[in-house]
Amino acid sequence: MRIAARIFFITLISLGVAWTLSFVPGLALTKSLKERVMTTFRMEKPVMLGDENLVDFVAQLPLRTSLDKVDWGHSVLYIDLKISEPAGETQSVIFGDLYEIAEFGLLGTENVKEVMLRVYNPESADGRRQKELLLSMEAKRSEITAEDILSLKLQDQTPDATVRSKFHMNLTDLWFDIIPK
Repeated sequence: MRIAARIFFITLISLGVAWTLSFVPGLALTKSLKERVMTTFRMEKPVMLGDENLVDFVAQLPLRTSLDKVDWGHSVLYIDLKISEPAGETQSVIFGDLYEIAEFGLLGTENVKEVMLRVYNPESADGRRQKELLLSMEAKRSEITAEDILSLKLQDQTPDATVRSKFHMNLTDLWFDIIPK
C-alpha cells in the first residue's frame, strides 16, 4: 500500500512538472529565438518578372540615385538612372546602385537574361545643359557570377578593367570630369 501511494504521489508530481513545462514555449525569449532562426535561414524564391509586377519590384530596390526610365522586354531589363546634380553622387553610391540592380535582375529573378543600365547627368532646369550619358552597363546572366556582382558592390572608385569587361561597362569622359571619387 505504501508503494502504491508513493507511485501515485510521484506520478502526480511528474504531471505537474510536465504541465508547467508546457508553458515554456510561449515565453517571449523562445519566440524571438524562433523568429531569428526563421529570418536567418529563409530563402527567397526568385521572381518571374513581367509587365504586371515590374514596377512593384523595381520600386522596392534600395537605390540612392533616381530612376529615370524602366523597361522590360525579351528577357532584358532596361533601367536608366539619373544623378541628382553634377558631382552629387559619389562613385561608391552609383556602383552600390548598379550592384542592387544587377543582383535583383540576375540573381533575384528567373527570367531576366540581361540587364542593360545607363546612368545620365540630367538636363538642367534652365535648359542650358542637356541630358548626357555618363555610364552604360550590359550584364548578361550567362557571363556573370554572384562573386562578380559582389565585386561590383565593393567598388568605391572607378572599377578595374576586369570588372568593366565582365559587365560590359563603358565610362564616358564626362564621368571622369564630374563624378567625385
